[in-house]
Parts: sequence; structure tokens; C-alpha cells
Amino acid sequence: MIAGLSAAILWSIGSMLIGLIHEPNVNSRVMQAFRLPVTLALLLLSNLFVTGAFWTVDITNAAWGWLLLSGVIGLALGDIFLFGSYRYIGPRLGMLLMVCAPLVSAVLAWIFLGEASTGGQLLGMAITLGGVGWVISDRNSVTARPEYSNYGLGILFGVLAAVGQGVGALMTRMAFETGEISALNATLVRMIGGMLAIWLILLVNREFIKSHVTLWQEKRATGLLFITAFFGPFIGVWLSSVAFKTIHLGVASTLLALPPVFMIPIGVYVFKEKVSWQSIVGTLVAIGGVAILFLV
Repeated sequence: MIAGLSAAILWSIGSMLIGLIHEPNVNSRVMQAFRLPVTLALLLLSNLFVTGAFWTVDITNAAWGWLLLSGVIGLALGDIFLFGSYRYIGPRLGMLLMVCAPLVSAVLAWIFLGEASTGGQLLGMAITLGGVGWVISDRNSVTARPEYSNYGLGILFGVLAAVGQGVGALMTRMAFETGEISALNATLVRMIGGMLAIWLILLVNREFIKSHVTLWQEKRATGLLFITAFFGPFIGVWLSSVAFKTIHLGVASTLLALPPVFMIPIGVYVFKEKVSWQSIVGTLVAIGGVAILFLV
């Protein structure tokens, strides 16, 4: 539980730093093209420190498949949409939409694992969606910011990011079900899947060289991205893997859905957003719904 809560705090810090990147050429694909390889290098160094070797992954083919897919969907595509939502509606509201990820996990667990939802869990889903919907209906605090120009697209990207994280969480759990896997090894394989997916997207869009030239030119943005790589995909995802492995998936997902609460004061003091009582109460209601969803 400490791992899950720590990951949520670190993701909040990382989201704040990404929200400070305003360079137009540094889009979500460019961000991931830098963050994922840097994170993979940090994980390999960590593995060397822990085990004495850079590479000690010894898992089944099934686990490889689940973890690679988890990296593609959860780390590559999911974060691309999440960073896109930050561009259009800001980190606070973008992170709030991520509380829908546990709902996605619950629905997928019901479909693929036969874990039917109880009446209390259905109530939690309804409360969560109601809280999120209440905050989304309060557009004034976001649309007042001139750089947040496309509210509808930002909401869509946030929802897609939540779906990506929910699917990634389920696939990570499926990998752990195949046998004994360390959280560090699982994170390494997930990062490889995400990195390969990002590189493929850049190659298809003919942006591979351009993205790295942009990173070389935008020193401030690159520095912030390095810090976010340390807090988010490196330490944060590692800790989230520990949470997924050691505690109930629903409890872990609930803890990992807490960043919107931490983002409220960040939105006020860092991004100068006008956060209304409706947004605050709606955020707390949404988090409460997530807790009910998995803890009843």
C-alpha cells in the first residue's frame, strides 16, 4: 500500500512538471521518445545494482507477451493520450479522468476473469462517474486559461488514457499470474514494449530524427522530461508494479487513482487555476467512488 501511495505522489509531481512544458514542438510523442529510453536505462542500472547484472529477466513467453502488450497500451499509447489531454485541459483535469482507469480494470476483469461486480461495486462505479461528470461540467476553471483551447478533445484524450491504463493494469496482473516475476523485471519488459511502440509510431510518421533534434534544441523541456522520467516511468511505474503484485488489484488501482487529489493544490498554486468548490467536491466524490468500488 505504501508503494501504491508513493507512486501516486510521484505521478502528481511528474504531471506538474510536464504541465510546465509549453514548447509547441515538444508534443506527446516527442516526450515519450525521450522518457521511455531514459527510464529503461535507469531500470537497467537499477537491476545491475540489485542483482549484479544489467539483465536478469527469466520469464515465460506468456509473461513476455502480456508485459510487452501492457507497455504498448499502458505506457506508450496511454501516456500519449494523457499528455495530449494536459495540452488541452491541463494536468489537474487530465489526471482526474484517470480515476476511470479502475472502472476499466473492473469491467475487463469481469469479462476476462469472470470477476462479477457486487452491488456495492456498481454503486462505486456510479459515484465515480458522477463525480467525474460533475467536475467536467464545471468548465470555467479550465476554459478561462487561453492555452487550454480544445476542451472536448482534451476530455476524449483523458478518457482514452484511462482506458489505456486500465487495460495495462489488467495485462500486468495477467503476467504475474503466469509465475514468479519480480516487479523490477516486469517494469523492464513493460518499458521495452512501450519504447518499441513509440519508436514505431515515430518511424511511421517520419518523426524519429525530427523528435530527437527537437529534444536537442529545447534544453529546458529536455531537462524537465528527464526529471519526469525519474519520477514517473522509473520510480512510479516500478512502485506501481510492486503494488499490483503484492496487494489486491482494486486496492492498488484505488491508491494509484489519488493524484487528482494532490493536483488540486498544484493547480491552484502552480498553474494559477481557479478551482471551484464544485471541482474540489466532485474530485473527492470520484475518489470516494473508486474506494467504494474495490473496498466494499
